[in-house]
Amino acid sequence: ITLDITPFDMQHLLLETAEMVSAQANNKNIVIEVIDNSYSVDADRGKIKQVVLNLLTNAIKYNRPDGSIRFSLHPQYEAKQAMVEVQIEDTGYGISPEHQKNMFQKFYRVPSLENVERGTGLGLAICKNMVEAHGGRIWLESAVDVGSTFYFTLPMTTTD
Repeated sequence: ITLDITPFDMQHLLLETAEMVSAQANNKNIVIEVIDNSYSVDADRGKIKQVVLNLLTNAIKYNRPDGSIRFSLHPQYEAKQAMVEVQIEDTGYGISPEHQKNMFQKFYRVPSLENVERGTGLGLAICKNMVEAHGGRIWLESAVDVGSTFYFTLPMTTTD
């Protein structure tokens, strides 16, 4: 993966991406909330936008009608490096523990839910590759019938 690293405001990217899928969310009456918390990251904006778009479209696809999605940003420190942790939390169907460990593997798909179009099983593997190429990590927490939260980290912009 070739990266074009530049500093950008992560909150702005989240708002922009949420706007891109607002019609899709509105069709299911899903509210998308971006918590007002701005952090600058050093990353390839286009590639990170693809990660956010993939995670957000999954959150809409696997959410219940009248559900919600919440973005938030938090500072973290990993191996003495300042990172920004992005959280995408949904009120969807959730993922059982036996499927969670495989979610970022190529071609892995959770058995289909009724009325939910199945994907190719590549989206989360691509997200994992892109996040790790930036020196970050990606993971999830989920509970069946409660929802899922996907997390990833990126290097925070530092000023010298």
